[in-house]
Amino acid sequence: MTPDLARCPVCRAALGARETCRRCRTALGAVKAVAAHGRRLEAAALVHLAAGETEAAQRLIRRARLNRRTRFGAWLAVRALAPPQPPPLPPTDPGSTDRPSRSAEFAS
Repeated sequence: MTPDLARCPVCRAALGARETCRRCRTALGAVKAVAAHGRRLEAAALVHLAAGETEAAQRLIRRARLNRRTRFGAWLAVRALAPPQPPPLPPTDPGSTDRPSRSAEFAS
């Protein structure tokens, strides 16, 4: 059983690998299908986020969070809504400088 389905959504009884709740006999097939759909949406959002497609990732995250709210979904939402990080500075050669050398000043 997945962590988001550790308890029955109706009576909160602990669930096993059953298709119905042992306490209230609620059928869990639809609940499992919704949770699986939410996991697929989160996975697709992660792919879009990694590709730099934040608008598509945000849309998928919003849809996934309608189905199920998880810590992973919250993390994805924060990452997708975070302002973009500036690109890293290019590496510099420690031996070079941007200003002319002193020897060029005395050469004239």
